[in-house]
Amino acid sequence: MPEALLGVASVGVLYATVRRSLRRWSDQGSHPLSARGAHWAAIAGAITFALTPVATLMFRFNNPDALLVFTMLLASYFTVRATENAGRKWLVFAGVAIGFGFLTKMLQAFLVLPALVVAYWFAAPATWKKKVVDLLTALGALIVSAGWYLAAVELTPASMRPYIGGSESNSILELIMSYNGLGRITGNENGSVGSQWGTTSILRMFDGVSGGMVSWLIPAALVLAAAAIVIAVRTWRRQLPNRRARVQSPAQALPAGFPPQ
Repeated sequence: MPEALLGVASVGVLYATVRRSLRRWSDQGSHPLSARGAHWAAIAGAITFALTPVATLMFRFNNPDALLVFTMLLASYFTVRATENAGRKWLVFAGVAIGFGFLTKMLQAFLVLPALVVAYWFAAPATWKKKVVDLLTALGALIVSAGWYLAAVELTPASMRPYIGGSESNSILELIMSYNGLGRITGNENGSVGSQWGTTSILRMFDGVSGGMVSWLIPAALVLAAAAIVIAVRTWRRQLPNRRARVQSPAQALPAGFPPQ
């Protein structure tokens, strides 16, 4: 039940993110897309997400990926809000959301961080000095929201706490850096169940299992990403909040070639 509810909530957050981004869309940067058009575009995106096989699978069984996706979507929505008026509060919320994602599945939550940072840097209507301060503040919020648990575990003697599952040395740092960290990209995971999930590489997205679950969306994503880049270049000098979406959405797809084993 919790995962199913997270699925419903994720669809709602995605709808809100797309709708808010597209409300101010325009080819020339002066004539916003109608509210009705933004609504139906967001509906289409939400339905596509909800009906994607990998999403329906993920949100129906007991697995932390459901919560991880939800926190990433929340961070994306908060970044949208932050870029509208360079709102530091919303960027802090995004940092907290990624921090909670870290508590859910550790370094895997950081895969979207580059996209969020680049989006805020290029889309927020603020000076570079303010952007630096805002991003550092959000980083502080991320560290606090994620680091308290790491500190609590590290400061507790191993004899007084449960064994750190997924590690070979009862170390949460090993869990972070290997099984729930770089090992998800390289495939060299201590404590992993082995290679039964297939070879770790970007080509894995096109194998028999993953290809049928999500990769059939890649051609459309590439075409839309190219269109977004063209539009962004044409309106580069204008302060358009939806420029964030054009940068963030394609950028977030790049790490998807390295799914967890």
